[in-house]
Amino acid sequence: AIFESSIAESGQFTWHDRPVFIAGGTYVQLQDIPAILEQFPKQKKTGFPQGMLSVIIQQGNGSIYDYHLSSHTQNEFEMLRGILPSLPSGSILLADELYNSFAAFSHLHSQGVDIIVHCNKNHKYEKLKSYGIGDELVRITSSTSPNWLNGKELEHKTLDMRRIEYTYPDLENGKKVIFTSLIEEKISSHEIILKYNNRWDLELSISEIKNIMDLKVLRSKTPEMLEKELCIGLTAYNYVRKIMVNAPEISDITAENELIDRYYELNKPILLDKRGRRFARWSPGR
Repeated sequence: AIFESSIAESGQFTWHDRPVFIAGGTYVQLQDIPAILEQFPKQKKTGFPQGMLSVIIQQGNGSIYDYHLSSHTQNEFEMLRGILPSLPSGSILLADELYNSFAAFSHLHSQGVDIIVHCNKNHKYEKLKSYGIGDELVRITSSTSPNWLNGKELEHKTLDMRRIEYTYPDLENGKKVIFTSLIEEKISSHEIILKYNNRWDLELSISEIKNIMDLKVLRSKTPEMLEKELCIGLTAYNYVRKIMVNAPEISDITAENELIDRYYELNKPILLDKRGRRFARWSPGR
């Protein structure tokens, strides 16, 4: 209940009158003791127990909407499947290549959630209609059911999706493909591409959670205490984000110069990614 009370209202930040969420995960290091090892195996490279923290954040305010901690050996989508049902019907989910599967599309479609997902591995599809250059309505077909369905059949055999191909300068071949269940022509392909590129917001939140909230290494010595440690840390983070949402109304802090960026001084180099970009920088989606 304490965590639920910290979740910010999503109505203030919508896109086409719909709330937008982002799903992803990150590894956290755990304590090397028997009680933890029973549930969380060691990671070969580090030699320490490791967990996968799966999160869903609200785009616009950056708060954690739901989360789950499980073994790093599990499939991330299988982990998130336990918290995806918390997404409200009518919402939109931004997701990475992990969700590029018919099973994921079907699962989300059943609960009334649309998805925008990056697609490295293309689907076999039947072209139904062209919206414009590189923008088409296609029909994809189910192949096999994933193991996490435990033998159950998928609810859908075919799904109509939108396939958008566009130029992306950072890629070797210059091409990137997005699949989405947003098939309404009133939402242009350019809007969808820009919205997906704001998925960077997730990386900002994960960096803040791990480095600023000091949750990169969890110190509890039992699985039960791990849950409590995470709950308190993520609840505190959500309340900070609530303050940040209201900060421009009561102070001179703006989105371009936000609360954490201005006042967090401890070891700021940890907020750099491998390319030297500031994780604490302003994002147009937050």
